[in-house]
Amino acid sequence: MNELQTLFLDPSIKGFNAYSQNVFDQLARCHTAQMGVHRLQCDDQSCREQQYQYHSCGNRHCPNCGGLKREEWIENRTQELLPTPYYHLVFTLPHELNPLIIRNRKLLFKLLFDAASQTILNHARMKNYLGANCGITMVLHTMPR
Repeated sequence: MNELQTLFLDPSIKGFNAYSQNVFDQLARCHTAQMGVHRLQCDDQSCREQQYQYHSCGNRHCPNCGGLKREEWIENRTQELLPTPYYHLVFTLPHELNPLIIRNRKLLFKLLFDAASQTILNHARMKNYLGANCGITMVLHTMPR
């Protein structure tokens, strides 16, 4: 087992959500006998050399398996971009508000999106920021706690 696979078995992972635990389990088992193995053998009667090839996990998060897929995905997304500057902004709410948000999701998420979009639009128009009208794509990411 290599150093990276050992990292994926760290005891702290037990506190992660089930999805993340499953991902780390797959990454730890990647290219090991636990994932399965193919036995390859030379057909030449004088050779008959054998080689074992361990299966990969195929997980998109895997540094070995997902690397090429990730690079292809990034390249495809990059080709879709307009030739203009982009900015990534993140608006967060304190975890202490989670109980209130859970009971009023529709209203409070709308307020969050309204406040964030108005903040971005107003600041973008200011001469000392961009001095421009901008477009916004907004995505809600929730984090279990």
